[in-house]
Amino acid sequence: HTHPPTEGTPPVTVTDITAQIAARNGAAVTVYTRSTPFCAKCVATKRALDRRGVTYTEVDLAHDQAAMDYVKGLGATAAPLVYVSSPDGDDYWWDLRTDKIRRTLEGAHQELKERGYLQDITYEGRGKNQTVTYSYAPTSEPLDEEARQLVDELVRERVTRPRAVKLVA
Repeated sequence: HTHPPTEGTPPVTVTDITAQIAARNGAAVTVYTRSTPFCAKCVATKRALDRRGVTYTEVDLAHDQAAMDYVKGLGATAAPLVYVSSPDGDDYWWDLRTDKIRRTLEGAHQELKERGYLQDITYEGRGKNQTVTYSYAPTSEPLDEEARQLVDELVRERVTRPRAVKLVA
């Protein structure tokens, strides 16, 4: 979220999603919106992402000129602009495009399945009435102290925790 500056201080903008992109655990999603004037399509896009359980970073273009310049540089002619960075590459679109959300996140969902985080994803309904149900992979039996230490060591070596647990168990 972007916060307007208080008198005498520069604006503070939280737009750094570098860690999310670097981790590539699923998809890093940024939604560039406008709070002024009111943007109904921005609200609808955020609601669609919320309904689908998608975590995103919101950047308000009304208070962040650098973000506005970036979005314009991408050729966007309307808000919101949704930018998705996933293991399969980056994609973005602008305006209200709820049809793009599912298609764009499919690669990230597949990776989460392969890594053992998700067991299944079920889509029911269409459009505004669509719901997404995530079935998470079952958790394993509790590990003893030696196994936990080994898992922690594998995680330090950049093995994902679920994969490390599977290797140790």
